[in-house]
Amino acid sequence: KEHPVKDVTLVTTFEQARDAIANGYPVPVCSMQGFTTTRDSAGFCSPQGQWAHCMVFRGCGIAKGNRPFLVCQQSWGESPNGNNKLTLENGNVIELPQGCFGVDAQVCDRMLNNRDSFAISGLVGFPARKVPQNFAW
Repeated sequence: KEHPVKDVTLVTTFEQARDAIANGYPVPVCSMQGFTTTRDSAGFCSPQGQWAHCMVFRGCGIAKGNRPFLVCQQSWGESPNGNNKLTLENGNVIELPQGCFGVDAQVCDRMLNNRDSFAISGLVGFPARKVPQNFAW
């Protein structure tokens, strides 16, 4: 009740998720898709196995080799390990934050096709606050 989300919209395709993310709206994604816990040399985790899990798509782009992708943030501790650098089609290199990995467009489509993932906007709350100097990061 303290931090409601004011608006949501169903996201069922890679393109819808990409457009939402490009406009600043993250997409919590719920699916049965599992992944390896090690990024490959391109910064992607391969789809593998299945589990019921909610993660969030929080970035998008086109990787080298004309490879459309979304950045997925997981919540399973320190993984994935492996290469956290992702080279974009334009040659720029991005560093993926802890817990993030690239997911190919066709895998995203399969995940979103379940009709249980939504773009969110209008989050109420979480104003900036002063963090104590001895706060442990």
